[in-house]
Amino acid sequence: MEFTEESNELTEFLLPIFNNFSIKKSPLKQKKINNILKMLYNDIKLADRWVTTEQTLNKIQRYLKNNETKENLLPTWVLNESKYIPEFVRSHIIDNLTGYMVYTSRVGDREIEIYFGLLCAEDFNSVGTFDKYVKKMLIWLKIAFKYAPPTCSKKLKIYGFLTPFQKNIPDNKFTTISQDHCNSAMTTSCVPHGEIIVYRKQEFFKVFIHETFHTLGLDFSNMPLTNFNKKVSRIFPINSEFNLFEGYAELWASTINCLLSAYFLTGNKEEDFYLYNEFCNRFEQVFSLFQMTKILDFMGLDYTHLYNNDSISIRQYLFKEKTNVFAYYIIKTILLYNNTEFLLWCKKHNDNLITFKKTTDNLDSFMKFIVSKYKNPQFLNDIKKMHGFLKKQQLMQNQLTKTMRMSICELN
Repeated sequence: MEFTEESNELTEFLLPIFNNFSIKKSPLKQKKINNILKMLYNDIKLADRWVTTEQTLNKIQRYLKNNETKENLLPTWVLNESKYIPEFVRSHIIDNLTGYMVYTSRVGDREIEIYFGLLCAEDFNSVGTFDKYVKKMLIWLKIAFKYAPPTCSKKLKIYGFLTPFQKNIPDNKFTTISQDHCNSAMTTSCVPHGEIIVYRKQEFFKVFIHETFHTLGLDFSNMPLTNFNKKVSRIFPINSEFNLFEGYAELWASTINCLLSAYFLTGNKEEDFYLYNEFCNRFEQVFSLFQMTKILDFMGLDYTHLYNNDSISIRQYLFKEKTNVFAYYIIKTILLYNNTEFLLWCKKHNDNLITFKKTTDNLDSFMKFIVSKYKNPQFLNDIKKMHGFLKKQQLMQNQLTKTMRMSICELN
């Protein structure tokens, strides 16, 4: 496997400044994080072996489903209008869907069904592509089920529609960023029969990981958050629904995507795995910093406007979102910039490394972590440096200045 053409293009744009943003770790923290990475590497290796064995024993079934009416083929969320699916994507799926390549599997006592939509003649020849996605998806699900509460998604149905629509920043600065520009999927929270729909090819696997954090109850999306959101609004007094569980899910999706990318790029060579994972994480940190800076600049804002007392009128007028922009791009960047310390926080405070401990005290601890990091002088200085780089890039109007994708590492 190798990086996609878009990933390669974006990393080339960032290479000149890659070494300008480096967060040093103490030897003690490095040792602790190495132990966490070792544990996750072993999780991946064991899950990979399990999937390979299941394939050898023909326990992962694959079949073509294309002999039903359009109404029966379409998931309810697509058939009925949903605010979570852009209308142009919905129309494309409805107009072009002719069937599915379906995969079924059991992971422990959970039943999995994966449906890849066939949207054009070429898709009928894309079985190899679907097979690669399914292998990675099952590896992650095997790991995720180990950490997830047992009541979530006893049956899980996943729809993948690999539409060609890219996530791009609006052309018009008066346009409010919405699901048209940065969303790729929708799902249920923790319920016995879970369902995930991913409707863009771009970032497909990373987005799938993100959605599993909701449907498998790994985040805190099913907790009452009214009081917590009031506390967040005192730090960042902006017009937002906040939904910080989206930032938590996105941080972990980025982390796991890097781990699995490193695993497949190195052909299961453990020493190389850690090096590639570090490389991927560093690029994600730099890219996330760039995306946050670019999106705030699009709104006419600097990062400090989000919290400074003398910026009240500016942020109230200029910060607008129709989807979880604040959580996806700002909170995620704060966590990712401090990802070593945040993984150590997760190890100490959660039920297990990945599953958020669903208590009020843990929400407060999570908020304290953010408060301790959001005005870090090095972080603020790096944002200033990134703003200078952004202004130079904007003169050229390239893919880096246009894209709204949330991660940079993506494999073919």
